[in-house]
Amino acid sequence: MIHRKQETLLQPLRRLERFARHGYQVCLVDPEGDYDELDKFVTLGSATRPPEIPETAQILQDAKNNVTVNLIGIPLADRPIFFSKLFPKLQELRSRTGRPHWIIIDEAHHLLPKSWDPVTGTLPEKLSETILVTVQLESVHAAALKSMTGVIAVGASPERTLLQFSQDGV
Repeated sequence: MIHRKQETLLQPLRRLERFARHGYQVCLVDPEGDYDELDKFVTLGSATRPPEIPETAQILQDAKNNVTVNLIGIPLADRPIFFSKLFPKLQELRSRTGRPHWIIIDEAHHLLPKSWDPVTGTLPEKLSETILVTVQLESVHAAALKSMTGVIAVGASPERTLLQFSQDGV
């Protein structure tokens, strides 16, 4: 069964699978365990076993590996803390190797919440080759929104989403 959120993201994610088949490396951070079935992706983490950052970095050392980092085994309140440790490692790997080519942060409002202070030290001033996915734009930390260089809005009222994004200081 495909959830509505997955229906919305399935087509772009299938494109990412095609990118993977053509040699682009992708790291998808998946807070809710929605994308364990992606073709050409290694899934790290499950409901019974949280992912490990060293393991993620090790798998990504091989340019042929794409990773889904499933955070469902980490309590919701602890996910931003985990992400604040994972993201700098991904950036470090990217600065050394140029990979992963794309980092996708699903449910960004869970990992970069508006109320969480350490976000500002976690993110670079501008994010490139990084996609934030959220259904709650108002709940994403302003520093994360300001670091974005573009927006794709879908759903019942994309114009409202774009207006909200521009009003949040971006």
